[in-house]
Amino acid sequence: MLVTGIPHGSLDFYLEEQRYAEQKRRINRAVFFAKYLLYMLVYGILWFFLPNLSLIVFICITAYHFGEIDWILKNNKILNSILIFIYGLLMILFIITNHIDDTAPLIYVLLKKCFTIMQIVRIGANILLCCKIGFCIIMAFIFTVRKSINWSLRDFSDFLMQTLLIYVICTLMPFYLSFTFYFGIWHSTLSFDVIRRQLNFTNTMQGWEKMIKKSLPFVIIAVFALLLFSFFNYLSFFSSTVLTSLIVGIAVLTLPHLQVFSKAVRAASMINQRTF
Repeated sequence: MLVTGIPHGSLDFYLEEQRYAEQKRRINRAVFFAKYLLYMLVYGILWFFLPNLSLIVFICITAYHFGEIDWILKNNKILNSILIFIYGLLMILFIITNHIDDTAPLIYVLLKKCFTIMQIVRIGANILLCCKIGFCIIMAFIFTVRKSINWSLRDFSDFLMQTLLIYVICTLMPFYLSFTFYFGIWHSTLSFDVIRRQLNFTNTMQGWEKMIKKSLPFVIIAVFALLLFSFFNYLSFFSSTVLTSLIVGIAVLTLPHLQVFSKAVRAASMINQRTF
């Protein structure tokens, strides 16, 4: 998580700066960071007072974000965007509910006013079943409409194998490892590749090293802010576990990150092939 998870969100300023430069505009550093911190503050307050709503918001925004990164080819068609959201939603719900015995206590901390742990376990089991059925349906649908979203048969085959790989790994691993694999390795590596292309770093070891070094100052700030938020959140008794506090902290960091990163993904959507 520290090697790739947080660092891939630490280059947001440079992504936005690059976007402004392409439009021949100059970014206001103070305004950017003020807006970034304001998003975090508002969302953090929302988590404190309305954890139920905040959890739903978090799942929805991360669903589209995960979906757009995993998607093979991207275009501006509405159907494409809908499929991206549904796929991402299925993926994040699958990861959460596939090990519901591990995640139920974490969810209970946030939703204890509404559900018992046993109720969360039962609901999670039903959601998991829906996710498995949903994956089958969406794959069949994508195969049927693949020409409408400009996918070749090879694109569909690659996407199907990619999904099966994630499914198997996240099933065999316990929750903490599967979450780390998907977010800290899979998602973050693909995100880093988008960032690398947008910031014009070469696809070489030297290029990747330069990008990592560029992110270090913001990584240190993000880790410190995350630990500080988790500490005060833990002391407030809003969350009775450090792990839940960390998850909420990541959620607070995620909202402003998505505001910037989705623009970078759309800009990179003109590139039809990933390079690693």
